[in-house]
Amino acid sequence: MTTHTRTPRLLTTAETADLLAVETRTLEFWRKSGTGPPTLRLGYRTVRYSLDDLIEWMRECKEANSWPSL
Repeated sequence: MTTHTRTPRLLTTAETADLLAVETRTLEFWRKSGTGPPTLRLGYRTVRYSLDDLIEWMRECKEANSWPSL
């Protein structure tokens, strides 16, 4: 029996910013301050956001009734 795992959907910073309706600079600020959604670093400059992680982060923010400050 083979087990199939789903490949996570990875979003760019621009795609994530569009989804959250924030500027890319806001995501960069959150990333540097450690308050934003989890990131995956692919190489030296490439940053991606897992859609599953992003949804979970938004859920946690909603439950806490708090978004990171700017």
